[in-house]
Amino acid sequence: MEVFDESGFSSATYKVLHQIAESATQGDSLFEFGGTLHRLLGELIPAKNLYLLSAQPGRLNFPYYVDERDGDSMQEMDVPMRKGLTEFVIRTGVTELISQERYVALQRSGEITEATGDLSFNSWLGVPLHIKGQIGGVLTVQSYDAQVAYQATDAHLLSFVARHVSTAIERKQSYDALRAAHLELERETRQRRQSEAMYKVFYQLAVQASQGQSLQDFCAKVHELIQQLIVAPHCFICLVDGERNVKNFPYDEDQYNGVPLEKVAVPMRLGLTEFVYTTQAPQRIDQVRLAQLQRDGLVTQAQGDLSFSAWLGVPLRIRGTVDGVLAIRSYDPAVVYTENDVEVLTHVAHHVSGAIARIQAFEAVHRSELALRRTTFEREAMLNTALVGISFNIKDRVVWVNEKCAEMAGYRREELIGQSPRIFYETDEVFAAEKARSEASLRATGTYSAEGYTRRKNGEKIWVLLAGRCVEDYDPEAGVIWTLLDVTARRQAEEDTRAALERQRELNVLRSRFVAMTSHEFRTPLASILSSAELLRHYSDRVSAAERVSLLESIEAGVQRMTLMLERILLIGKAEAEMLEFAPKPINLKALCEQLTKEAILQHADAASQIALDWHLASDTQTLDEKLCRHIFGNLLSNALKYSPVGGDIAFRVRQEDGRTAFEVQDQGIGIPADELHHLFDSFHRASNVGSIAGTGLGLSIVKKSVELHRGTITVRSTLGQGSCFTVTL
Repeated sequence: MEVFDESGFSSATYKVLHQIAESATQGDSLFEFGGTLHRLLGELIPAKNLYLLSAQPGRLNFPYYVDERDGDSMQEMDVPMRKGLTEFVIRTGVTELISQERYVALQRSGEITEATGDLSFNSWLGVPLHIKGQIGGVLTVQSYDAQVAYQATDAHLLSFVARHVSTAIERKQSYDALRAAHLELERETRQRRQSEAMYKVFYQLAVQASQGQSLQDFCAKVHELIQQLIVAPHCFICLVDGERNVKNFPYDEDQYNGVPLEKVAVPMRLGLTEFVYTTQAPQRIDQVRLAQLQRDGLVTQAQGDLSFSAWLGVPLRIRGTVDGVLAIRSYDPAVVYTENDVEVLTHVAHHVSGAIARIQAFEAVHRSELALRRTTFEREAMLNTALVGISFNIKDRVVWVNEKCAEMAGYRREELIGQSPRIFYETDEVFAAEKARSEASLRATGTYSAEGYTRRKNGEKIWVLLAGRCVEDYDPEAGVIWTLLDVTARRQAEEDTRAALERQRELNVLRSRFVAMTSHEFRTPLASILSSAELLRHYSDRVSAAERVSLLESIEAGVQRMTLMLERILLIGKAEAEMLEFAPKPINLKALCEQLTKEAILQHADAASQIALDWHLASDTQTLDEKLCRHIFGNLLSNALKYSPVGGDIAFRVRQEDGRTAFEVQDQGIGIPADELHHLFDSFHRASNVGSIAGTGLGLSIVKKSVELHRGTITVRSTLGQGSCFTVTL
């Protein structure tokens, strides 16, 4: 660096230099400082033409450049560094005083080969500027005047001025750096604030999207949040149905009507929304661009109020493709949407797209849930009104049953859920056997059907037709749907039919017995009557009076026997038709029993047995139907004598028992086979061991009917070959 000697400067020169130094400390730009420097320097040396240059690697910047032959002062910035006069000063690092003669010499020597501009100067003076310890620029003056030639004193003065210029440039660079840092900080602060605001908005969008609100309510919240970032008095969100070529507006609010609208299935046209959708890019549109789009035929069917001052629309990519548009607009002439607004709204659209996708997914799931709930309700209604029981079992557990199934089982539905089907069976063995059969069939064919009985909660058995089908082919573990049809009534009807058929068969047998009995029982007395009548008709004159009486008695006995048998048959008929009369009244029961005992003994005078009446009643009088009592005890006593062919005592006991009168007739006769006891009181039935002993098979049937009319009971104990004991309680 050169050392300057300030001695020898005049007071006027000092004054100018002082002004230059003061100017260097001001906050003016280098261009403004250059103008002041140019004016003041002109008071010291010829300086019509002055250049102020700052150097960067490979580049030259001219913050101030004035040449009288180029007109007004100007700034030439960012000029490539060439091998010219200025570059020569930077290269040598010293003050250069160049005349035409020296300039030519420098060209010849190759030191200067690329000088530009008007090179017809008479004298050229350049001083290096030392900035921050190195050459950072050049201060140059030149003159085209032949009378002006810069001297060493001029060079000395300009070098002194260059010190203040260097200071000014250093300060300016520091100031510019500081100002740039400040501006950068302000920009970063604005960006941070905007980012914070955006993050808050995006967070609120995520919160709103997760609250399960409707799409229209969410879009209204989106509009509110957008206004925290951008001037957006009007906003709409459009969703495009590409398959139907229509637009849906879940939200559309205009500042002029102030009412959010919801428009559905709007046909696609050549409008602004369609322009964004088609280009798949953000679009900023003012009135000038709108007019151009209309002239170009790109927007010819735009609808609504088109007097906006600014319109901004960005695409919504909801499912990976453009599926809609988010747009804002303003009618305020002061509002102009910028690229920053485009970026912000694009970020908002990205988050809104994701939120809409979630809301649509949620609404789709909600619709599916409603449809499933409705389907389930309908299925429940249909299955619960079914006339068959239905059960769904998985892994030997009841998962679902309908009302009919629960009703059939006698449980509440909730009692059956989770239970094993074992509760429907009486024992573990029955359940295990049924399970083995059903699983074998389900694994082989996927289905199973059987008919059997099941047990209700109260222990009652019911017959069911059971059918099962695997939910998945041949895999009962995956689940089986069972249907149960209560066939108890049908089974009972079948049993009743079988019983009726059996009864009919028995009636047929009884009818055959009746025919056989009547033919036998009537044939004998009829034969006796017929033979006696023939004897009297043909030989009455030869028969003695005693023989005639005997024949008449035989006829009379036959008639009485037939009459008794017919009376019994008529009595059974009345009993079956419920026409038998029951007329109880006080009677001397003891006297009746004694009379019946005597009559039985007289009726079977040749019997080998005797009857002993054993009376144990406090009163001889009882309220009974005497006629029916005669049927009851007359038949029982007669049978006891008749079926005791080898003798043995017959006991006729009468006693009080539990407030009722009990009668026992016990013999020591042939007895009754055990397997025939249940048919003993059937009409025309006779035990298989009666042999040739006469009888009609009606007596015990009449006894049974007579006892029932008294609302009494009759039981029998019998041992084959040892006798029988009949007990009647009236």
